[in-house]
Amino acid sequence: MASISNHNLENCPSGSLADDQFCNEHHLDTTSIIKKRGTESSNKNLPPHEMVYREWLFGLWNTISAKHNFRKYDISIIDNDQLSNEKCIVQSLAELAIASTETVPLKWFGEVSKRDGSKIYQWNADIIGGADVKSEVEILSLIISFFESIKLSPRDVDIKFSHGGLLTSLFDAIGIDIANIDRAFNIVDQFEKLTPQQFKHLLCTELKINNDDYGIIVDAINAKSISDLFNININSTLWQASVKNISDIYELVDAYGYQMTIDCKLIGHRYCDGIIFQAFHKPSYTTFIRGGRYHQAIPHHTPLRKFTAVGCWFEDQAMMDVLKQLDKLPHLDRHVEYCVASLDQSLYPQATRIAKFLRNSQKNVDLCFELSMENIIKYANEIGASNIVMVSSQEWERGKIILKCLTPVSKQIVCTIADILDI
Repeated sequence: MASISNHNLENCPSGSLADDQFCNEHHLDTTSIIKKRGTESSNKNLPPHEMVYREWLFGLWNTISAKHNFRKYDISIIDNDQLSNEKCIVQSLAELAIASTETVPLKWFGEVSKRDGSKIYQWNADIIGGADVKSEVEILSLIISFFESIKLSPRDVDIKFSHGGLLTSLFDAIGIDIANIDRAFNIVDQFEKLTPQQFKHLLCTELKINNDDYGIIVDAINAKSISDLFNININSTLWQASVKNISDIYELVDAYGYQMTIDCKLIGHRYCDGIIFQAFHKPSYTTFIRGGRYHQAIPHHTPLRKFTAVGCWFEDQAMMDVLKQLDKLPHLDRHVEYCVASLDQSLYPQATRIAKFLRNSQKNVDLCFELSMENIIKYANEIGASNIVMVSSQEWERGKIILKCLTPVSKQIVCTIADILDI
């Protein structure tokens, strides 16, 4: 048997009949092709029973965003290998905002797909040109409302937040050279993965930090409250402004009825120049929402540079994974109001006209192709139909049909087509 090459697989047409014919002609193993396709396309193709959950999630995104008066946009991601997916989104969003004639602040949201063809979508919500603090709290309100709609509580998820100016001003105050700033952030990002001895060794040997400055960094990392931050003595205007910004946001979110955790070592400080926040799934500690102020990410050459910008973004697949782990996914059973069928092939045209009548009456209808009552009932149960309309020769001669109600109480009656909607 000939070996299966990637070229053969790529040129193998889709569809079971076409597959069989192609494979027979080229002496290929269909089982291997199925496996090959499965590994390459499993993250791209969604069957209906999975697609219904994506639609459910997108529906929630749309509903929550609309309740906060966010308007939906659609953008095409610029294909630029030098930019991250997030920065490509910012650049595309900036172009829309510059061309907009709407009054600021612009409160926009969209479902943005990744550039790699993986069919993974991000929910992006942004406020451009809005006031400091109030804009952040509105974005956090949107996230909290989403959590509440799917019954996620602070027991399930933890929203941590910080400010990009905290560590920046701290590193500057203790004299870390600007050439070593990125390395300093990298070391702090590893804090929880290192032992205290390893962490101190990296700071003191690579960045030449003395014991006093090391203590200040550890105090900042371990800060758990606003008072902890205020008690850290750093002679920096940026530090004081950053702590004040955090304090104002914390107070408003607390008034909204949700608790957040301060964490000065959040990843992303180099991307967000103001408030930064992340939502974690507590059991696995997986990050599935990120957000913050990203003013510096806006292209310098655009008029939008003078505006402030804050937003949040998270992937649909990450959200679905969290909901599965927490057993929070709803039961989205199939439901059809009417299953219409004929008990005689010659009466199938009459069944199609009944289906059209019900659909024109705004009813959800499935036209069944089976002819035996046993198979029709079996099919109706499988698709979750509430009622079955059957056309039989005996009843049709009298201008009537059989209506079998499956829920809430099983019963069967003979009636006219016009009577269906009244029963």
